[in-house]
Amino acid sequence: MAVALSLAGFVVIAATYQGREAAQAARSPHVVPSEEKGKAFALWQDGFDTVGGEQYSVIYVDPLTDSAPPPPGLREWPRPGHAVLSPGAKSQGAGEGIATRFGPVDGVIGPEGLASAGEPLVYIRPDAPMTGGYPVSAWGDDEGPVFGEPLFAERPANFYVLAAATALAPALVLTVTAARTGSAAVRRRRAAMFSSGSGCRHRLLRDIAEVSPAIAAGGGLATVVLWCYQSSDWPVPKVGYIMTARFLAPYEFALFGCVALAVLLVMLATVLLKPRIMSADKRRPPVRDRALTKGAAGLCPWAFVFVMLVPGLLGTNGEEWLFLLPYGTGVLTALVTLPALVSLLVRAAGRGLTSYGKSRGRPSALLAGRWVAARPAPVTRAIASIVLALCISALLYTWHNKISGSDKAAAQLQSQLRGSVVQVDGRIEDNTNDRLARFTKALPPGVSLLGIYPQQARGGVGHIRIIASPTALQKIGLPPTPHSRPVKWQDATTLRGRTLLGDASEYGGIPVRVSVGPVTAADSLRALQVVAPEERHIAPAVVKEIAHRHLLPGWTADPPGSQWTSSLVTYQKRSWWLALSVLAMIGLLTFAGCLSSVAEFARFRRPLEPVKDTAGPRLLFVRIALWVFLGTFTVAASLGSVAAVMLTTPLLGPPFDAASLPAPVIVPGIGIITLIGAIMTIWSCWNAVRKAHRWRHSGD
Repeated sequence: MAVALSLAGFVVIAATYQGREAAQAARSPHVVPSEEKGKAFALWQDGFDTVGGEQYSVIYVDPLTDSAPPPPGLREWPRPGHAVLSPGAKSQGAGEGIATRFGPVDGVIGPEGLASAGEPLVYIRPDAPMTGGYPVSAWGDDEGPVFGEPLFAERPANFYVLAAATALAPALVLTVTAARTGSAAVRRRRAAMFSSGSGCRHRLLRDIAEVSPAIAAGGGLATVVLWCYQSSDWPVPKVGYIMTARFLAPYEFALFGCVALAVLLVMLATVLLKPRIMSADKRRPPVRDRALTKGAAGLCPWAFVFVMLVPGLLGTNGEEWLFLLPYGTGVLTALVTLPALVSLLVRAAGRGLTSYGKSRGRPSALLAGRWVAARPAPVTRAIASIVLALCISALLYTWHNKISGSDKAAAQLQSQLRGSVVQVDGRIEDNTNDRLARFTKALPPGVSLLGIYPQQARGGVGHIRIIASPTALQKIGLPPTPHSRPVKWQDATTLRGRTLLGDASEYGGIPVRVSVGPVTAADSLRALQVVAPEERHIAPAVVKEIAHRHLLPGWTADPPGSQWTSSLVTYQKRSWWLALSVLAMIGLLTFAGCLSSVAEFARFRRPLEPVKDTAGPRLLFVRIALWVFLGTFTVAASLGSVAAVMLTTPLLGPPFDAASLPAPVIVPGIGIITLIGAIMTIWSCWNAVRKAHRWRHSGD
């Protein structure tokens, strides 16, 4: 089942991207040159807005003729001053007043006009005829403007690599582990056929007959899952993306063909990778500690210390490669030598558990310790695979969520302003003084307006002019003066004023001048800042609704720095793709380690079955399983968490940001490990007790 679903993931990725590209090509406008404007039947202009801190597309359309066809997804043109929203925009912006932000709503965008079922998108028809925009002569152009969700989409190669690394590779590891794992009865049958001189064909048919029911059950379950998946749209948890079922319709044969391919692969692996039957004199001796293993185990702790200390010291001068080179070397060394250290720790733990059982008179601890000390390989594989999965998952998640300096500065700016400023940006200079006056008059009482005007100097560096009323300047902590004068951020008497001045400059070398006067429309007008009293909060949704009523299309209204934080929100939401994928990887690798340990426990259990009738209660098996299984997964989860935090800490500072620790991967990963370990422990205990209860003396 795991192999079938992982292979189907590649088909889903291809179908989603192909469907998205086809939907975008069908709705993209065919723009004609200005000299052929007579052929156009509509004007089209794209814009942006934010909902939940994330950007989405707002499209302004205006028909030029009565017979003009509406854009794909619209049954008819909206009335002047009305809008049409997608279901995704209505659901995501319900708490921000998006249903009234752009005027009355004339319906919902149909699925044929969306790049996915949950895409947020808005079409607006202005109340007055548009004076700008692109002339459109047709809908559907492969080379036309890209807007909406495809504009912010990840490259498909990223998802292919992610699916291969976190789904297909662990599924193949699980398949190999399952193929190498067999019950005692199966091994006895194979040995009997081998010793009786059966041919390869007979043994092959016998192997196929033994594994066919289990493989068929897994294939059938995978078929049911895929059929349910392709029959309706499914939201991806935490990501906010809805998988669109209609994109899978052309790929149904390939989707269900993955089940047949997976059945064939698992069948071949089970038959070809089965354990060999060897006589007693040909059995391999147990692997002993070698000098290489001891050397690697001794190097591992020093590699962790190196990662924690050295890269941060070398990268203090701002050269990123001076940090990445020693950091990557240390991480690779730590991960490569970690299994050797785990092997020595497992052997030491087995010997320690044996001593504890002897000194305290606990037969379960004594037997479990001797078993682990004599055959540490299954326990070592289980612990090493879990620890490596947690470390690699945490590294991938932390690196993907590493915040740049610009993102941190923008988030800090918004935190300092505390919602008291909204910046109106975009095509502000296209507005008239009359429109600006109506916009200013419609603002809530007590709110002031500042204008930001970049000034270019001939042959040199220009400056930024901030024009506002005396009241507005007082609100940001700047003394009003009748003449324009240069100011620095230190001149502001309030923290809000200093942050506003720093944001207005954007570049440290450009000076800022402040002057008193009315905010007017001009070619150099870059942005407007709506400033509320310091003790008040002004909602961006209120400013957006006012801007839609009075300003020309093309504006954006968000807190200062949103051009950085909106991309950060999108990036952080995408990181949940990685988190969910690595959690699946942790689950598969944990289950593979459980299978290996359960098979070893089943072989260890057989010599102890007579103990039930001769030396102890049936609960002896339960206690042994608790010592081994719960001990294994407790140690693996603890060691993996500590190692993951140690390896990712250098990526979080300085200054150290504890909130950026990979907790969304580590905490659910520990939960998955604990759950799988508990289920396999209960099953092993129940099976051991049941088998021991049925044991009878024979041939003794």
